[in-house]
Amino acid sequence: MAIITFLSDFGDSDGYVGIVKGAILGINPEAKIIDLCHNIEPFNISSAAWIIYNAFNHFPEGTIHIAVVDPAVGSQQKRILLTNGSEHFIGPDNGIFSLILEDPLSKRPSADGFRAYELNKPQWYKETPGEKTPAGHEASASFHARDIFGPIAARLSLGIDAAHLGSEIDCAALAALPVLEQSWRSDSIRVGRVMHVDRFGNLITSLPAQEAAAGVFYIGTTRIGALVKTYHSVKPGQLLAFIGSHGFVEVAVCEGNAQRVLGATSNTTVELRAQ
Repeated sequence: MAIITFLSDFGDSDGYVGIVKGAILGINPEAKIIDLCHNIEPFNISSAAWIIYNAFNHFPEGTIHIAVVDPAVGSQQKRILLTNGSEHFIGPDNGIFSLILEDPLSKRPSADGFRAYELNKPQWYKETPGEKTPAGHEASASFHARDIFGPIAARLSLGIDAAHLGSEIDCAALAALPVLEQSWRSDSIRVGRVMHVDRFGNLITSLPAQEAAAGVFYIGTTRIGALVKTYHSVKPGQLLAFIGSHGFVEVAVCEGNAQRVLGATSNTTVELRAQ
């Protein structure tokens, strides 16, 4: 029984998530589909990139991950399958798999062990219910999750080799998200950005733990402070910075909402300044 995770910004009010599941189960009725998250802020690719990166290691080898936050659906943007033989990722080529490829926590070489395939073979797309062989219908311009990503995941779960499902392309040519880049503004200021805001209003940044051991954190002109251990290292209502369970620096308010206090969003700059 194959496990397929599904992440999107579709929400739960329009039936889109269920339709994609139907497309998968129509091809492989034995697939086990796990809803990872469907309430990502619409069009927020960096948030999706962080969520899939934070989640995939907690699933068994062989799991297939569909990630769809796709503002440019229907354009000339590539649809891709990434695989390293034990994990598989399917979605648009818009940077949504940037953290998977770069893995800033392990600092392994970019795309080490991964192969990428452009999903450009329509014979593996959706099929009409009841048909026993791939029909090769033309994909909708606005619902690639139903017509391409879901069916490709289903076929991969049936054991069809990735090389049959698309044409191999260079991982180095895939889109990357600028929000995930870190830089030195000077010899003493490390700059990152907010990748994701969780439902508590905590700000998860692009600064990994190994690069944030010493210094003071700022968002705009607001001083957050040096790293502390956990939420209750400060008094309720106070700002804090700590290393979250995911391995990145997180900015929060003890028993409060850092997003509201700081007016921060995805892409907000975070600075680590030497003391």
